[in-house]
Amino acid sequence: MFKKGVILTLFLIFGDLDASTIRLNFIKIIEYNFSHPTDIVGDGSGKIYVLDGVNNRIVQISLNDGPKEIVLKDDSINLAVGIDYNDGIWVADTPRNRLVKINEVAQIETEIILDKSARPLDISFINNSIYFSDRHSHNIGVVDIKSLSIEYIGSKGDELGEFTFPGPLFKFNESVLLISDIYNGRIIGMKNDHRLFFKIASFGTDLGYVYRPKGISVDSKNRIWVADGFTGVIQAFSHDGTFLGVGVENTKKIQLNTPTGIWIDQDDYLWVVESMVNRVSIWQIK
Repeated sequence: MFKKGVILTLFLIFGDLDASTIRLNFIKIIEYNFSHPTDIVGDGSGKIYVLDGVNNRIVQISLNDGPKEIVLKDDSINLAVGIDYNDGIWVADTPRNRLVKINEVAQIETEIILDKSARPLDISFINNSIYFSDRHSHNIGVVDIKSLSIEYIGSKGDELGEFTFPGPLFKFNESVLLISDIYNGRIIGMKNDHRLFFKIASFGTDLGYVYRPKGISVDSKNRIWVADGFTGVIQAFSHDGTFLGVGVENTKKIQLNTPTGIWIDQDDYLWVVESMVNRVSIWQIK
């Protein structure tokens, strides 16, 4: 029989031994004089882009090659927060109330000016629409790519269909957008009819819950991974909200330093922006 003290020691070392875990293998850390980077995205062909807004740049990184800077010559994305890829690099340019498409030679190809009060935090694409989270109005904006007309969904609150400081977005498929509802401590799924909402994860600090959900991405098994900017853990959920596991290295729960943006590439490498320590850590999902 184990004594109570031994059981407590094992719990403190390994956490809840009955909790679901998913093994992650540490690959490497990339540092490139980042200053509080916020978000990360891949183009589907192996190129990975980090938004380093404080340094007014995007940095292209890879597993094997050195970093490459993309710095606008005649414009600015200083303090922009969110990034996505859709036939080019798109940035939610938070301070300048706009969404911009930037090519690899550091030129703005498309500029969508939003209302002066808008503070776009992230950006995503489904079909012929651009979605952005607005931390000022606590809603989701939808821009029709052809007409550039804008529809706004939701308002401030904690009911389904309401948001409090919505943040990172991720396209789960062509009909579902995943929304990090940061201050309500949950991940929301929104169908593309803009009327049906459902919860993927709920508020809490225990495993299987989220406190300050930040980055969202999906792996090859359609597991929805969520980075918690407060607890530092990376957890996986199914599309119906079932908790699938927390990321562990060997038997130890992984706790990162303020993860804000994540991206999972086609080989199930998990790229994590750890904002407060100015780096990107890379893990292999097993």
